[in-house]
Amino acid sequence: MRGVACRCKWGFPQVLICRPLRRMKPFPTSFWLVCPFLLRTLGKIESDGGVAEMREKSFGSADEWREYHLLHALIRLSMLGGAQRAYLRNRRRPLYRAICARGAGGAAYSADPIAVKCLHLQAASYMALGHHPMSGWLSSRVSEWECDAAHCRGVS
Repeated sequence: MRGVACRCKWGFPQVLICRPLRRMKPFPTSFWLVCPFLLRTLGKIESDGGVAEMREKSFGSADEWREYHLLHALIRLSMLGGAQRAYLRNRRRPLYRAICARGAGGAAYSADPIAVKCLHLQAASYMALGHHPMSGWLSSRVSEWECDAAHCRGVS
């Protein structure tokens, strides 16, 4: 973990920022949803076919998705220090290419720009960045982005 991307009105973390490398392997998820309320909400939508529905509704927006995935690759690259980027580029070229060629959640955006993975990932990215190719769809499916009584207070 590198930090907190956003907090709820109760002050608890909703989305964490993740480091781009873990044990010298690419970690594909820049934003990690940790809010128990949203995890349950999105889990329900996902179990009701939400990933397939999002993908189906995405057709026609390939360019927007490609830009979205490229942004995630750039975010991961920007979190590496200059010396670390140079080391990877010069000494660990396959690892460097893997970081550059993968979008949100490790999606290979050049092969399939509309790569929709779990909704938790999509929501976390939307919350952290303030935009998403399917922000309208997400907002229509998630009616509340925060619980009404700090339910996670006792969660560890």
